[in-house]
Amino acid sequence: MYSIARSHLPNEFGGILIGVKYSDFWHITDFEVPTKYTHSKTGFTRNADNLNAYLKDIYQKSNGKIEYLGEWHTHPFGSTMYSANDFNSISEIAKEENTKNKTPILAILSIHREKNKYKFYSYQNNCLVELV
Repeated sequence: MYSIARSHLPNEFGGILIGVKYSDFWHITDFEVPTKYTHSKTGFTRNADNLNAYLKDIYQKSNGKIEYLGEWHTHPFGSTMYSANDFNSISEIAKEENTKNKTPILAILSIHREKNKYKFYSYQNNCLVELV
């Protein structure tokens, strides 16, 4: 993810996380990026067209075991703390009628020249909870 994200600097970039959700943890098996998106130094919006087709395909091929787990995106030269926009986006995803995973995760990758950082959050009870 960092390699792909660095190719989009100084703008934000991101995609989706897929894998297997167990009762109290998530096993991320892969990630995917959108083919259409808009982004800037402080924002990223993906188009879900190719991602929805990818998710449908991987879900069918895995007999329903591998599914959408959540979102990831970068904060270039920033912190790993989520913004109000990040919270609102993941909240909307969790509340969508067609979303099977009602506790999606959010990974925020902070890209710096010398050291990269990341944090994972889970949407639970209308809050984002940091995962350790």
